[in-house]
Amino acid sequence: MTSSIYLVAKERYEQLTKHGRTISKDLLGNDGCQLREGALKLLSSGNNATSHKPPLNWDPAIFRKMRNKKTIDRLVCAAALLLAEIDRISFDVRECHLDKYEGYQKDELEYLIYREREEKQ
Repeated sequence: MTSSIYLVAKERYEQLTKHGRTISKDLLGNDGCQLREGALKLLSSGNNATSHKPPLNWDPAIFRKMRNKKTIDRLVCAAALLLAEIDRISFDVRECHLDKYEGYQKDELEYLIYREREEKQ
């Protein structure tokens, strides 16, 4: 069985590396609680129009793809979005070492993923 920490770390790592959703971009494009809103909508089981509407400035096709995932995958994605929100609010736009932190954060997530793989073997 794969641990929840591994699944969320892997998802957050993919947000940063594969999808390019960095803290820098979140500071600029998700400054109105869109990450929290996205996570809450992924957690909701409702089928009303509000839960299917993407957060402000989000691509509707990408959000639809996220909403159509299996329950466990939506939970993992929501958790990773909440981690992104924590990162976003932890940094000031004027933070001068943000690039270094983003590199360190990727290394840390890679380490968590590596440890989980090693434990499985």
